[in-house]
Amino acid sequence: MIGAGVSTAVLGLAVFTQIIKPWLRRRRLRQPCKVHFLIRPLQSHRLSYVLQDDQRHDVKAMVLPAHSEVEIEIGYKAKVHFRETEMTFGCDGDEDAKPYATECFVRFVAIGKGHWIPGQDEGHYVDVHRYYHSRRDVFRNVGTHYVTGFKFVTRAPGAYRTYLSFLGDEVEGNAELLILVEDKPHTRMKCVRHWGCYLRPISRVIDNE
Repeated sequence: MIGAGVSTAVLGLAVFTQIIKPWLRRRRLRQPCKVHFLIRPLQSHRLSYVLQDDQRHDVKAMVLPAHSEVEIEIGYKAKVHFRETEMTFGCDGDEDAKPYATECFVRFVAIGKGHWIPGQDEGHYVDVHRYYHSRRDVFRNVGTHYVTGFKFVTRAPGAYRTYLSFLGDEVEGNAELLILVEDKPHTRMKCVRHWGCYLRPISRVIDNE
């Protein structure tokens, strides 16, 4: 009886280790990060399309003016550690109307490379569907807040489902956001960082100081 119990326990452990645990990890890797648009405090960096205050705000839906060029930032925290070999960012919709990213930057960098342009910097390109790709080989650990910025061109008004995807050596992970492009922006953005907080868009893009 004892031998049978031990054998069953060993078999159960093997099944969990070899089958269940890898399956659970792959399932978590399909949505590996909590993702949001980042709106910095006014004293940190002035934005041309939203009324800022002295606090950082996180939103899931960003409101932007049509036919404009702006800078947006996306923050994300890994829920599971993983290796990232490529990141893609872009919107669904009509390829002649939807907004798209043209450059990538990281404001955290003080000395060193913090700005990339497709066609000039290796590993960065925009595909035929206007998705931005950045190839790199980095490890993302649980809990760290990463921020990536994009120079972003808007065109026709509309609601565009937006995706940030993480490619690695196991499975592709995705996160979905929303970008609302309006001729005269008026829809308030709900902040998910502060309860009951809504941000007002600016109806006309202003030049950064």
